[in-house]
Amino acid sequence: MRLLILLSLCLSSLLSAKEVLFIGNSYTMQSRAALQNLLKSEQVSWNMTFITKGGFTLEKHLNNPQNIEIMKSKKWDAIILQEQSQTPAYSNFRGGYFDSLKKIQQMYKKDKTPIYLFTSWGRRDGDKQNKKAAPTYEKMQGMLDEAFAEGAKKYKMTELPTNKLWRAVMENDLDLGKSLYKKDGSHPSNKGAYLVALSLYCSLENKTPEQVKYNGDFSSIEANQVKKWASQFTK
Repeated sequence: MRLLILLSLCLSSLLSAKEVLFIGNSYTMQSRAALQNLLKSEQVSWNMTFITKGGFTLEKHLNNPQNIEIMKSKKWDAIILQEQSQTPAYSNFRGGYFDSLKKIQQMYKKDKTPIYLFTSWGRRDGDKQNKKAAPTYEKMQGMLDEAFAEGAKKYKMTELPTNKLWRAVMENDLDLGKSLYKKDGSHPSNKGAYLVALSLYCSLENKTPEQVKYNGDFSSIEANQVKKWASQFTK
């Protein structure tokens, strides 16, 4: 009898698991383990499908027929869109980003699928490939934030609060902020990936950061402070 109950609970959990589609590149790929660890710790199950390739824009993904087939393969509970980390910041590339958002919005408009924007962060030392336009983290983050806000408003998508939380850490504790990056000053460290995971989990599960027990690689003191900042940006 006990075995039947356990099997029933497991089956119920599988059937109720959210179907979540991620479309992005290395930032998404390198945040995946932190998200899986957080979900496991919180005993929450998501069926996650990833369409990711390093350096890819959403436009490149949309030009791949196999990706379109995956995108149309089922009814998703949530879709997470991550653009190449520099593209939204610059006006001469932003149009392509918005065109991709528009195409994806139209694809899921009938099903009213919730679509979330993976809001990325400025480079730790500014964009070295575009030093004049984005010489500092602050400048690059400001340009990215502008694009995400405009895209979300235009195409009725939801911004994840990752960019706001990242900024809060950088502005309030620079040493802790720098620890969010890998050595390249771009990709997320385990701590940076935790910010992505926390933003995703609280947004999709309608939880407050204080309800999350998992701290990742943060000390308990650091984690409590990060969750306090995160509570400003999550419902």
